[in-house]
Amino acid sequence: MGARIRINAQLIDSDSGSHIWAEKFDRDLAELFTVQDQVVQTIVSTLVGRSRRPISNEFDEPPASLAAYECVLRAMHCPGRSRWRSGGREII
Repeated sequence: MGARIRINAQLIDSDSGSHIWAEKFDRDLAELFTVQDQVVQTIVSTLVGRSRRPISNEFDEPPASLAAYECVLRAMHCPGRSRWRSGGREII
């Protein structure tokens, strides 16, 4: 038996915590890129029409300082950071 991969994928609604979709993909390792495409296609087709929020740009205008914007982007990926909302927008 050749090398195999197993991918378990789930979509959970972050607002309600409800389960949207789950699937297990078992394939030969040689099919890695094929299964990757299949997972992405399945997730995208599952999400079409489910978004309750309009898709828009993060900012209405370009940031005044690219250095400050870069700091914000880096901070968004820091573990243990706290979040709160102000006027419907998430603030770091």
